[in-house]
Amino acid sequence: MNILAFETSGMAASVALMKENRIVGEMTVSTRLNHSEKLMPMIDELLEKTETSVKDIDALAVGTGPGSFTGIRIGVSTAKGLALALGIPVAAVSSLKVLACNAMYSDMLVCPIMDARRNQVYSGIFRWEGVELVEVLKEDAYDFEELLFVLKKKDCPVLFVGQDTYKFKDQIKKVLDEKGIVAMPQANFPRAASVAGLAIKKIEENEMENAFTLKPVYLRQAEAERQYQERMKKK
Repeated sequence: MNILAFETSGMAASVALMKENRIVGEMTVSTRLNHSEKLMPMIDELLEKTETSVKDIDALAVGTGPGSFTGIRIGVSTAKGLALALGIPVAAVSSLKVLACNAMYSDMLVCPIMDARRNQVYSGIFRWEGVELVEVLKEDAYDFEELLFVLKKKDCPVLFVGQDTYKFKDQIKKVLDEKGIVAMPQANFPRAASVAGLAIKKIEENEMENAFTLKPVYLRQAEAERQYQERMKKK
């Protein structure tokens, strides 16, 4: 099976192609260009370099969030358009789990984080049991200080991954001390190869979406929507 995967929930855009359970190509770019400007050109370039026709794609896999509202919308909309045009299914993959794959097989707890503003983060807590990624704390928008104290009670090393970890490293150090470990820069971008890898289980268990059922995962309202509702309440 040939799987075209992409991830746009954060600053970087990443695309990958898996053929018969083997990654044959992957591209990750983090620039000022909007994902809407670079995603399709990246997909076209990847298919060209791997000598693959779009008609050879059997399934899509996309990171559906949480993360940047705009980035998620672009990724999901692109997946919907391709799924409809090609008549193929889509695997919806958690963007937080994609980040957790950067710490594959770690014996530490893994805590992917994305800045959700107002001192909140999109996060969850995971651990690896062999080749299985197990959820310890469900994905949600958490107050970061409260999340740190939840982790402190677990009294074990925690690896933080994600492009926003540097914003919170002082808080991590203050609460968790040496048990709070921030991943190296190369481990902080979600990779489309991991999206494809996580999609395999969904394909095997027939947990697939289509162009009409695929939905983004925001976990909370966009800031603009929240501010609008607050203004309406005051009227």
